[in-house]
Amino acid sequence: MTKQDLLNKANNYMDWIVRRWGTGQDTGYTRRVAQELSEMFDDLPIGTKIFTQFALQYDGKETEEDLLLEDLTPDQPGTEWQMPYKASFSLDVGGDCIDFCRNLIIMITGEMVDGEYEYRNIGNWSEGVYQNYKREFIPWGERRAGDVILYKLSDRNPNATHGSLCIGGGKILQTSSRSNPLRVDDDSWNRDKVVGVCRTLTDEEYEFWTIQEQGAIMEIRVNGEKIGEFTQDDVVTIQGKDDEPVVRKAVCIKGGSGYVNVRDGRGGDYKQYEVIGQVYEGEQVEVIDDTLDHEYLAIVWDGGVGYAWCDNGNHFAWL
Repeated sequence: MTKQDLLNKANNYMDWIVRRWGTGQDTGYTRRVAQELSEMFDDLPIGTKIFTQFALQYDGKETEEDLLLEDLTPDQPGTEWQMPYKASFSLDVGGDCIDFCRNLIIMITGEMVDGEYEYRNIGNWSEGVYQNYKREFIPWGERRAGDVILYKLSDRNPNATHGSLCIGGGKILQTSSRSNPLRVDDDSWNRDKVVGVCRTLTDEEYEFWTIQEQGAIMEIRVNGEKIGEFTQDDVVTIQGKDDEPVVRKAVCIKGGSGYVNVRDGRGGDYKQYEVIGQVYEGEQVEVIDDTLDHEYLAIVWDGGVGYAWCDNGNHFAWL
């Protein structure tokens, strides 16, 4: 993720909110959160989950998990805005327990495709989220930031009545009533009432929203001779004779779960392409095309071509 990616995500989300529900749903706060976070990119520790830092700007408090140093509410110096407990699709207006999680996931996954805003809606109420994810629940011990935790606190719904956002480090972000607005709690809160952990972000999305090491310099060599160098922010294309692509070897150096996915296509929305395998950390591959297209690298795969998630070069190193 780049600073501009973050700004685009927030602006596309709020532009969609305005188109659907009017200008009154856009106070400018979400856009300002994105701006403030983008200006802090270079100071955030490696491994920081940007979506977690984004979410923490709505609880009205300065907590140890919150790394943003600037105040975000111009008319209330020294405080950040506390999201009211009320039903809304806009992060600028409010949300109940599931609204907040849903709206954040919409912003994280949303993107413009052929002029249309496409996004993931996890569900509009706790029971709806349960029905959408009940066949894919994650074991408690595998929970990570971005997961939504469901609880059954009463008999109001058959299976789930509450949800919280896992932010990692043994913490959750949740709102349970008007008198208990958005706050950070230990994830042991009502542990005996948990009915499921929902993996709402793919490995690719999780990695995309994580601060990666910047500025690593890689060399370009031909027959052992150095002909240039580049960093992860550069796009490099190497061609052989008669413009035929050069096949090069690379090794997988990092994956969200110890591997990166290989898909059967690339370009546009990656979700339209099927996962056909994984490249595990330490595994070598032959690269057919050095050019990154929508963060995917063309590799030799199963006698043909596959496309491996590369995240601006973070996941592979040339051999």
